[in-house]
Amino acid sequence: MDGENRCLRVGYVVKVFPRLSETFILNEILELERQGVEIDIFSLKSPTEPRYHGDLSRLRASITYLSPAEGSQPWRKIRSDCLTSDPDPFRVGESFLQATRLEDPTALRLFIQALILAGAVRSRGITHLHAHFATSATSVAMMAHKLASVTFSFTAHAKDIYHRDTDLENLAAALEQAAFAVTVTDHNVATLSRITPAAYGKLRRIYNGVSLDRLEPSSLEPAGPPVIISVGRLVEKKGFPYLIQACRLLKEKGCSFRCVIIGGGDREQEIRKLIGQLDLGNEIDLAGALPHESVVAAIRESTVMALPCIVGEDGNRDALPTVLLEAMALGRPVVSTDLPGVTEIVDHETNGLMCPQRDAGALADALMRVLAEPGFAASLGRAARAKAEDQFSLSRNVAELASCFRHAATPLTGLYRPRQRIERAV
Repeated sequence: MDGENRCLRVGYVVKVFPRLSETFILNEILELERQGVEIDIFSLKSPTEPRYHGDLSRLRASITYLSPAEGSQPWRKIRSDCLTSDPDPFRVGESFLQATRLEDPTALRLFIQALILAGAVRSRGITHLHAHFATSATSVAMMAHKLASVTFSFTAHAKDIYHRDTDLENLAAALEQAAFAVTVTDHNVATLSRITPAAYGKLRRIYNGVSLDRLEPSSLEPAGPPVIISVGRLVEKKGFPYLIQACRLLKEKGCSFRCVIIGGGDREQEIRKLIGQLDLGNEIDLAGALPHESVVAAIRESTVMALPCIVGEDGNRDALPTVLLEAMALGRPVVSTDLPGVTEIVDHETNGLMCPQRDAGALADALMRVLAEPGFAASLGRAARAKAEDQFSLSRNVAELASCFRHAATPLTGLYRPRQRIERAV
């Protein structure tokens, strides 16, 4: 397998890299590298978070920030690439027109980034581009695909499909022009097929994977009270107010527990206020955003993973929450809600429990059942690990993705051939 992938050089295009909330992208790239794929990462923006995952130290890929906000430097870079690669003026014009059709106020910036990316594709011998999220990163990859005559693909997740502000026209164009498109649930496949029926044959459902050998199950016996763990950004779609309300119901029933919520976000003050109003300061700990290794350690020390996801007022939602997959791989029972993507992860009464969205009472009942019945909780945990091994293996799922890259990649002879650089007379 590694030998088959050795000639692949894939440019990964993302909005921000690295990002704490997008562990799945880092894990995917690291596994591709392990399987012999050479990766170049292109980030549209520089990261602003103060913490990064420890696994970044294992990354071999170069990271290029396609920022055109450095005075005249981007234009010098574009001009340099034009002198050495002889781009097709028609393709440049076509890509510029494509940028003008974007429902994005930064369309010109994206076009400039695509020009810089196309130059890197040609100069580095990149054979395929892959973007994560069908938004700005995919727009840049799609324009660079035209400019550099290289194949491209993208992974669509959830917000980029369901949010009310999604540019459906651009999403349809990306589906039509991509060599293939990945999405992370069967429900997403059905939704994207309705957007562009002709693209159905290009869609590949590949679940996000988790590293099973690094997530070995451990005992379900915490030293103190049982621990409910929840992980996610403090935003509407995660449904944390319902978990807090459920904790209040558990307290009223005399249940002994601790609840740890890991993550940061724009609703932190609102959530802190609710915790105070419901007198849960001793039961609930807001731990803030943590690096991945700390998240895994916290899940290991927990009794149950709770993730009360909802569809937000703006249509935003989760599709395949990685923290549920990690908890299952660690042998933890999970309690979540009946979102279409989540129902592909959690089999009710087998490896976890499902509740209706926005129902704190049902969530409290499910958590009480897991906390009060250790034998039942243990059986859920064993089944959770078994499903993770069967469907969510990182190495197996990434191998499928690498196979898609291999079959789609542009032959090196098909790339623009650099012409000799024209030196200015001194």
